[in-house]
Amino acid sequence: MPPDVRALSEDEFEEFAAVLSQAFGFAPREDEKERWKRDVELDRSLGAFEEGRLVGTAAAITFDLTVPGGTIATAGVTMVAVLPTHRRQGVLREIMRRQLGDVIDREEPTASLWASESVIYSRFGYGMAATNVVWELEPSHFRIAHSTAPKGRVRLIEVEKARKVLPPLYDELRESRPGFLTWSENRWEWTWSDPEHRREGGSPKRFVVYEDGGHVRGAAAYRTKPGWTDGHPTGSVDVRLLLAATLDAYEGLWAHCLGIDLVSGVTAHFRPVDEPLIWMLADPRRLRRRHADGLWIRITDVPKALVGRTYGTEGRLVLDVRDGFLGQGGRFALEGGPEGAECTPSVEQPDLTLDVQALGAIYLGADHVRGLAQAARISGDPAAIRLADSMFRGEREPWCPTLF
Repeated sequence: MPPDVRALSEDEFEEFAAVLSQAFGFAPREDEKERWKRDVELDRSLGAFEEGRLVGTAAAITFDLTVPGGTIATAGVTMVAVLPTHRRQGVLREIMRRQLGDVIDREEPTASLWASESVIYSRFGYGMAATNVVWELEPSHFRIAHSTAPKGRVRLIEVEKARKVLPPLYDELRESRPGFLTWSENRWEWTWSDPEHRREGGSPKRFVVYEDGGHVRGAAAYRTKPGWTDGHPTGSVDVRLLLAATLDAYEGLWAHCLGIDLVSGVTAHFRPVDEPLIWMLADPRRLRRRHADGLWIRITDVPKALVGRTYGTEGRLVLDVRDGFLGQGGRFALEGGPEGAECTPSVEQPDLTLDVQALGAIYLGADHVRGLAQAARISGDPAAIRLADSMFRGEREPWCPTLF
C-alpha cells in the first residue's frame, strides 16, 4: 500500500526532525531544530506515514525567483528525506507527487531545489538550471593583470553592521541576476548564525564591506583558520559569501580575501560560472576550479512559466513538452522577445521536442540549449535549435548563492 502523505501538525515536528537526522546521518542540536521550526512553513511541510509512523518528509519555502526580465513565484523544496528502512519502496515518489500537486494548486509555475544526490530529482521532472564553482587559489600567486587604482576601500565591520548593509546590497543584485531568491528575515538568520561547533577549527565569521563615496558597493563574509608547518604559515581563508555591485568593489574584495597574512590557501564556495576573476589574474592557471550542479528547476505550469520571463531575441517556436511524471506537458506556441512573451496551446507541428527536465534546465537562461541538443535531450532542425539558443540564453549565467 502507498504511504499516507499529508501536511504535518506542529506537535509532529520532533518526529520530522528525527527522520531528517536518520536519513542524513547527523544529530541536530536543539538550537538548530529551533531554527528549522522558524524557517519551515508548516502548511507546506509534508509527511509520509506508514501505519501511523512517519517514514518520509519534505518541506517547501515560498520564494520569488529572479528570471531573465523579471521574477516569478517558486516553491523552494527542502528537507526531503526517507528513512533508510523505506528506500526504494515508492515513498519519495508519493511525496513528490503530492508536493508538486500542492505547487500547482498554489499556482506557482515552478518548484526549485538543491539536490543532495544529482541522480534523484530528474525522475520527477527537475532540470539542472544553474551550476556553480568552487574556487581555490594560493595567495602567493594572486596578481591582477590590469589593476586600476581603487576608488574605495575595504573595511571590517561587526555583524550588527552587516545586518544593516548586506540585505539592501543583496536585493540590489537580486534584481538583475537570474537564480537569485528573495530572502526573508529567517533566511538571513542563517547568514548571521555562527555556532562554534560549525566552525571546524576556524575563526568566527568576518564581515567586510567595500565602500565608495560613502556607499556600500560590495561585501564579503569569510572565516580564517590558522596553521603552521615546519615554521611556515599554512593558514586558510574560506570565503562564504562575496557580493559586488561594481567591478571596483569586486576586485577590492578579492584583493582583501587573497591578501590576508599567514595564509597559504583561499577557497570560495558556490561561485557563479561566469565569474570574471579568472580573466583578471596575471596567472589564471593557478586558479583551480571544480564545477557542481546548483539550482534545479521543475516547471509546473508551462505557459505561465514561459510568459514569466523575457527572451534574448524575437522569435516564435512551437514546443512539444513531454512530462511523464505529472502530465503537465503539451504542445505550446511561444512567441517572445526582450519586451515579453505570449504562450498558448497549439496543434501545429513542433519546432522542438523536449522533456520537462530539459525545459527546466534552460529556463533561467543558462547556456544549455546546444549541449542538450547534442545529447538528444532537445530535438528539432538546426535552425530551430539556433533560434532556441538565442531566445532562451540570458545576458548572464544564472547563479543561486542561496542554499536551502
